[in-house]
Amino acid sequence: MIDPQNVDLRSIQTPVDKINEFWLYSFLVAGKTSTTIAPRLDAMLLDLYRRATNTLNGASSPKTWDQKRIVKEHADNKPFKLIEYLITQEAFCPVEYLRDWGFGQQQRTLKFFRDTVHLFRSKTDSGISEYPIKYWSLEEISSIHGVGLKTSRFFCMNTRFGTRMAALDTHIIKYLKGKELIPEDAPLVTPTSVKVYKEYEAKFLEVADRNNRDPRDFDQEIWNHYSKKQGKACRESIAA
Repeated sequence: MIDPQNVDLRSIQTPVDKINEFWLYSFLVAGKTSTTIAPRLDAMLLDLYRRATNTLNGASSPKTWDQKRIVKEHADNKPFKLIEYLITQEAFCPVEYLRDWGFGQQQRTLKFFRDTVHLFRSKTDSGISEYPIKYWSLEEISSIHGVGLKTSRFFCMNTRFGTRMAALDTHIIKYLKGKELIPEDAPLVTPTSVKVYKEYEAKFLEVADRNNRDPRDFDQEIWNHYSKKQGKACRESIAA
């Protein structure tokens, strides 16, 4: 399960499956409470694994060869393959399934799942055996439905060393305003304009460089500073 208190997965020892689950988490947690989404996602993946295993053992029969292949692969309990199982099986409705698990915007989420699986499969089918998502380009990640500037950067910052980007959330905007680096009347929300987002991102990176801080670690320091003031026990989502 993803630990909301420690989302630094940059170590080379971090399992690929953990990073894949974190990708799903990065999308699902946007605007939600991290301590709710993390265990809910973990439980849903476990349920999908059990369903796939039951199907493989004959509890229900997949109708097509492709469905049989997918079911068989899911016996190894890998996040992206479990999501592929969800969107390809006819035994239950994916929209209702997501609703039952408490995930909102089901159609948007399914499009995100489908794009993720499609890119995953395209890497595998091109001869790159399960090419880890931590090596997918920022452009590829950003092309997936529902993934904005902040979600893509939130994921990359926490899974890759040396990233020069910023996941602009309330705490970063508040910090930049406090340092008078952006307009005082700037809204305390992620900029929707790509131009403005990149302007603010450049300001953040400039300060990080000036203080000899890795952008990801500097982001965490700023969040820790504001969270202590607000008495928060763990980090809420900065993805969206």
